[in-house]
Amino acid sequence: MFRASRLIAVLTAVCLLFANPAATAQAGSAEPANQAPDPSSVAITKEAAALLIEKAFPGFSKSEDTEQGLSYERAESQLPSRIPVWKFAWSNDQVGPSAYAEIDAYTGDLLLFGKVPNADVAGTDYGYPTKLSRAQAVKKAVRFARQSVPTLEGYELKEIARDYSFNDPIEPLFGPAGYTFSFALTRNGYDVGASRVTFKMDGDGRLKFFRYTGDPGIPPTEMPTITPDEANGKWAASFEMNLVYAKTKTVWPDGSEKWQLNYVMSSWPLGITEQDISLGQPGSSFFGYVIDYQDIPDTGARFEPNRVGKEEAVRRLESYSALSGGMEWESSSYQGDVEVLGMQAKGKDGNDRTQTYAKFNAGTGQLIEFFSGLERQYDEYEVVPPGRLPTMTIKEAKAIADRWLAGNVPDFAARYKRVATDEPDDREVPAVSFSYLMYFEGIPVEDQFITIMLDGNGKLLYLRCPATAPFSDELEGLKPSITAFQAKKTILDSFKVVPVYYSYGAIPYVDDQRNYRRPTLALTYTPNPVNKYREMTNAVNAVSGAAIGADALLTLKTGGPLPADARQHRSAAALQTLLDHGVIRPASENVLQPDKPISRLDFLRLIRRGIAPNMTALWGGYDGPIYGDIGEANEGTRAEIAYFAQRGWLTPDPKIRFNPDASLTREQMAILLSRIIGYGKLSKQLANDPAVAKLKDKSRIADRGAVAICLKIGLLTANQGVFAPSGEVTLAQAAEVMMRVARVQALLDHPLASQDEDSDGY
Repeated sequence: MFRASRLIAVLTAVCLLFANPAATAQAGSAEPANQAPDPSSVAITKEAAALLIEKAFPGFSKSEDTEQGLSYERAESQLPSRIPVWKFAWSNDQVGPSAYAEIDAYTGDLLLFGKVPNADVAGTDYGYPTKLSRAQAVKKAVRFARQSVPTLEGYELKEIARDYSFNDPIEPLFGPAGYTFSFALTRNGYDVGASRVTFKMDGDGRLKFFRYTGDPGIPPTEMPTITPDEANGKWAASFEMNLVYAKTKTVWPDGSEKWQLNYVMSSWPLGITEQDISLGQPGSSFFGYVIDYQDIPDTGARFEPNRVGKEEAVRRLESYSALSGGMEWESSSYQGDVEVLGMQAKGKDGNDRTQTYAKFNAGTGQLIEFFSGLERQYDEYEVVPPGRLPTMTIKEAKAIADRWLAGNVPDFAARYKRVATDEPDDREVPAVSFSYLMYFEGIPVEDQFITIMLDGNGKLLYLRCPATAPFSDELEGLKPSITAFQAKKTILDSFKVVPVYYSYGAIPYVDDQRNYRRPTLALTYTPNPVNKYREMTNAVNAVSGAAIGADALLTLKTGGPLPADARQHRSAAALQTLLDHGVIRPASENVLQPDKPISRLDFLRLIRRGIAPNMTALWGGYDGPIYGDIGEANEGTRAEIAYFAQRGWLTPDPKIRFNPDASLTREQMAILLSRIIGYGKLSKQLANDPAVAKLKDKSRIADRGAVAICLKIGLLTANQGVFAPSGEVTLAQAAEVMMRVARVQALLDHPLASQDEDSDGY
């Protein structure tokens, strides 16, 4: 069972999955953690590292070097490492912008290289068309990696869709031309864990950024012993689906959040190893919503709401907390979902004691949060501070916590259950913490945890309560329309189990004899999303049956090989470029549907992603009118329209219908294009321009000026004198037009890349 009282420990452990003796040995070897690495102890000297830099980047060794020396701090490391790196940094006009690099001091691997970009968009050379084709750029990237990363020997490189993150943003299509690639390491045809090589190049093939996740370990030889169907079956047996009330993860336009009833996975299976199979074990997993709970007995205490001010708040804190009396406090009030009275302790010298504060609901008197600053002296009653400390039994502590909470939390005993602990009731402890979770009609309510910590005298050390709780009428109308079995099938259909090599938390280390040790990889059967371009799923809406993305597991993908149904398309190059820049997101790994007509909303989204691919549409920042057929529930549509309205590219009117799902016509596309490139007003003077006057179907064109602008600049073309203004636009055709827009950026007074500035709504 998952113990909520161990939540912090579990989440910490997830960061170092399956820590093994190798990782422990590494942490305890070489120098102490607070000591700088010894340059004489590493295999790669500073001079040798400089030669490796010169080999990879000729000319940099002649520049002014502001190297930072030998360090344990790796800029891109996901796990703690005691393998030092040589850090270099340069700033010299002769070699362009500032640059930085890291070299592994034991393997000689190039781990990181980057150039600080030029932020002057208006003066940018956009570099279209590129001198290097995409295929040539891929070959150059692979060749560079082979020359610069010795530990790649024994592994193959496979181009993949890369993970999007705020630390590794997508380069906009309407910006400088360039390429971004991500490669997975493979062995025997199977991926190697999270090992990645990432490149960013300009259109001429000059490297702008390089990152390598580090030595993956000894190339493995282990091969699968079970079939994919058997692996899927073992994964399916490793979890169940449980009902949970949860808030929607999207904030609505009015700032509210909606409650829903979901089926949530009892645990997230990390994978099943060959050893698990041989021993008949279920595999490893983390998090979930399987909780042992205990009913709260009636203690006789009841919460009585009453308004509280500073003096009463101080009196209460001194009566039931572990703080000594006579402390000075400052108070402040603010209005959010509830009126909050904040209390901040002051030291005798007048300085803030930032670790000692409290929050009350000023209207009801409920204590919402309390940090004594003393709780860090105790470690969940495992480590006893020196000296004689008072103790109490777990049973006594439960009674005190239950009674105190019943007097501080409305309807506590009726709404909450105590999360079970593993500790025997008669155990004596100097401090103890308990967790409580709200339930409604026997179903847990997400994020409605209470955590309380008491010292050996039963005094309060720490408290955290939900500031607000759902009303019963928000939950009682939510009833499941599907079964747990159906929900589980939705999850299973969203994933496929594949063999992957993992090191299980082991990382390279240096032993006591200063020998470099590489980790060993093991074959693991791991669930991967069927559609890598969509959010990972760990829950299903019990009312609608729709799959729900998991916030903690959210990884959007971009780039990688074009889906199979578009690779031979005549517009494959344009489609690939839009995929690389996060403008288009395939329906699945093999399906793009390039010849499917796009809607008016689709085109807005393509343009916006071409300008701001890293932004998620939010509602804030626009309070103007909206089209009459766009309801408040259509948050995403409203946000996209707001983005264009803020920039004057659309003029919404409640009396007009936008028809977002209607197919985009060529004339509608021309009108929008003329506006976004800054020629909307000029187009009104070109209704009789020869470019449009000679068209055979000019009489069918309402906005001839917009069409004339697009024809003259080359964004759109006519076929044998026919423009076809009412013709539908396919995704492939839109991709070709988007590429033409990208190529004219250098000719625009206001390049589209600059239109992302000061975007309050994004």
